[in-house]
Amino acid sequence: MEKPLARVRGSVPLEMVFELMHPEFSEAVVERALRFRAKASTRVRGAMENTLRSAVKIRGYRDASKAQPQLLVGPVLEEIKQGHGRLAGAILRVWDESQGALREVVAERLRRARVSLAKPDYKASRFAATWPMDEWTMHREALASEHGQFDEDSVALMLCLVSGRAPVPELDEALCRIESDFFRAWTLQLLELPAESPAWLDIDPFTSAACEIAVKKSQEKVENETKAVAQAIDHIQEKHKDEIKYLGLDVRLWFAEVKQRLDLVPEALNVLRGLQRELEAYRPVRPQGSSLEEERRRAKERTERENAILAFAREWAEVTAKPAKVAEVADQRAVYSARGASDASKEVEFLRSEVSRWKDDHDNLAAKLAEESNQRAQLQEANGGLQLEKKQMKETLSALEEELAESKNNEQYWREQAHEAMKTQEDSDESAEPAQFATLADAIARAEEEFQGELLIKLNGKSRIDMPFQKPQEVFAALAWLATEFHRERPDGVNPDFTLSIRKACPGWFYKPNQTKTTMGMYADWYRTTVNGKTFELSNHIGKGNSFDRKSTIRIAFAWDSEQERVVVGYVGPHQKNRQS
Repeated sequence: MEKPLARVRGSVPLEMVFELMHPEFSEAVVERALRFRAKASTRVRGAMENTLRSAVKIRGYRDASKAQPQLLVGPVLEEIKQGHGRLAGAILRVWDESQGALREVVAERLRRARVSLAKPDYKASRFAATWPMDEWTMHREALASEHGQFDEDSVALMLCLVSGRAPVPELDEALCRIESDFFRAWTLQLLELPAESPAWLDIDPFTSAACEIAVKKSQEKVENETKAVAQAIDHIQEKHKDEIKYLGLDVRLWFAEVKQRLDLVPEALNVLRGLQRELEAYRPVRPQGSSLEEERRRAKERTERENAILAFAREWAEVTAKPAKVAEVADQRAVYSARGASDASKEVEFLRSEVSRWKDDHDNLAAKLAEESNQRAQLQEANGGLQLEKKQMKETLSALEEELAESKNNEQYWREQAHEAMKTQEDSDESAEPAQFATLADAIARAEEEFQGELLIKLNGKSRIDMPFQKPQEVFAALAWLATEFHRERPDGVNPDFTLSIRKACPGWFYKPNQTKTTMGMYADWYRTTVNGKTFELSNHIGKGNSFDRKSTIRIAFAWDSEQERVVVGYVGPHQKNRQS
């Protein structure tokens, strides 16, 4: 990371940090982020996948976020090169999370060096601030020397992310801070002026004159604002004399305070303009209404307006209670006056020291604000994790309660079956032995042959008909039940309760009419099958057993084809994948 950033106005866009990187390191950063995203925090991972989905196109993929990292690296870098700030931010956030140990080392050094820590503004896709290239280089080299386990390029990038700053040359940093179009254009003209130009001979008197003009304009501004305060007070006193007397306000006293504290002039103008607006709105509702209904309406609005007016009085009291932030503006010509080239350099040095002091104050306030923002972000992220965990626990509890209810129903069923078997044992027809099959595949093949019109077996890639289920004849009986009992009840109409029906036909088996949309969406390969280009969602399933022993537990997932009026069996195998397995 050696190339300087191009000169930009204002804060630096996130994608421009990739201009600092060697091409090989850029690829390594993107690839690491893509491979780590599955382990990233929920919010950061979601932001990356949403951005990949909307910003990147991969041939053969409708959703680019599903593509392999090696296919994504090139297109992602190309989009970032074209100025896609949100994509650059998504990559940098995941890369940051993947480098926890490095982040701690960098953060500790910056804290010791009293450098404020602030995340980049990922929402605006920009760094929060800039810092001089030589200062950034010093920290980079020192960290790389002290901690040899981290390469220098990674240290350099982490410095940017931990501080929220982009490194720029000192001149570029100064240019970034100029917000005025007028002065920025003026400064850029000076920058383009050749060093051999004779105009540079006048730079010292020019600087002195600029300082003199700045002081004069500052004084004019205060004088104009002071006059505006006086005019606003006179206007209120004349036009709203009765209203302010009724409310007990003496606005002229405010002006007396402004004369003593010129730093209050801008805030005084804001308060007086707001007060004037509220008094204008209060004036027509202050008299009593001509009817009871009108008076009730006025009384409500009158109270609201009075509270708003008195709020301005309280606000002004709070403003005047604060100590002065800056010294009152006075005639500073003695300080800033130009006495020739020798005095100009002293004046410039004075201005630089003042700017440095103001910058330090600003940085301290920014550091406190950034720390509070980080704390709020951490609390919000922790709260989001707790909410997700709570939701998952609730879903798990619901599933366990469902299994418990099913177990109780099975127990009751077997009690009833045992009782019935004892009563009818002598009359049972022992000649009707169920069909016997050597394997699960044999039972499925036989069912497919016998129930061609009612049953279509089209198993998806997650099915396991080679599993060692011990009673394949029960699978045949279950498929026969689908082709007869289930098929006759027309499940595309009002769905009957098949719970008792499956238990009677296949003792020990159960029926469940649906799976959650969330589960089917997360594990689509387990819950879908395709027939002649048409996809069926396997939301229904029957099965036996509640353990993960494939000898005693099996699931058959299916869907109802309303067009062909048949049952489509799309999955036969062990427990299907879900969020608890």
